[in-house]
Amino acid sequence: MLSDRLKTRLEHREALLRLIDRRRTDTSNSNLGRGVEKAILDLEMADLEMAAAIQESKQHTRDRLARYGLTEQEDGTLVTTPTNRSPRIEIRIEAGQVLMRLYRTRYPDSGSNWRPVDRCILLWWFRRDSPIAAWLRTRAYK
Repeated sequence: MLSDRLKTRLEHREALLRLIDRRRTDTSNSNLGRGVEKAILDLEMADLEMAAAIQESKQHTRDRLARYGLTEQEDGTLVTTPTNRSPRIEIRIEAGQVLMRLYRTRYPDSGSNWRPVDRCILLWWFRRDSPIAAWLRTRAYK
């Protein structure tokens, strides 16, 4: 599924390439528009490579999260697997802010309110290159 912006960009580039082909046919000059054509193809290839790298990074992050007992729910919330007496922790991003709440596992409706994550905790996650930091990075590109 393509975004509207990407779809429009591809349609414009396709129209430009058709126009170049038409001009080549009209003028019998096969070199006409070579530079523009090469630039368009180079940009599209770079976009494809970037998309592939992002997808590979997301897969690596999912594998890493699973290794540490973390899962992502459909609504984009990261959930920790509670162990022993530790609470279940949920993390999400809303309006550019990282939020967190705790759940006591014995009580299904015991979730606390969503609260902003302290900046020191965020920095600690990123310095340690934790799976949570990797998840936050991949969410930033959505």
